[in-house]
Amino acid sequence: MSQPQEPQGASKLLIDLGPLLVFFLVNFLAPVPAFMKIFVATGAFMVAMVAAMLFSAIRYHRISPLLWFSGIMVVILGGLGQIPGAIIGGILIGTTNNVITKAYGIDEIIAKVIVLLMIVAFIMVRPSGLVKTSERSYD
Repeated sequence: MSQPQEPQGASKLLIDLGPLLVFFLVNFLAPVPAFMKIFVATGAFMVAMVAAMLFSAIRYHRISPLLWFSGIMVVILGGLGQIPGAIIGGILIGTTNNVITKAYGIDEIIAKVIVLLMIVAFIMVRPSGLVKTSERSYD
């Protein structure tokens, strides 16, 4: 059996950086009021992310498990169903992972394990996630 082909060159850039580029372009160029741009850009980013994952799955027959793992960590840290928490959680996880990987020269998988342990410790202290939901009364 042959080894599965890994993305190279432009395909790797498209998969890795395409959704981020879409986010910034839409945030800059969207013809909507200023306070709505972040929401439109986030929606466009999600669509671009799904497109990149589908492209990767169809063309290379695999999607990195680290991508799925990162998404689950963002949902857990941000609080299930909390869009502001997910945005803040994604930024925090991405920044922390990059700092651990680049500044300390640690392997990416080990950095993800360190971030996971930090999230577990945080969730033990604050189980509701980063953004606390308001209690609803159904009287």
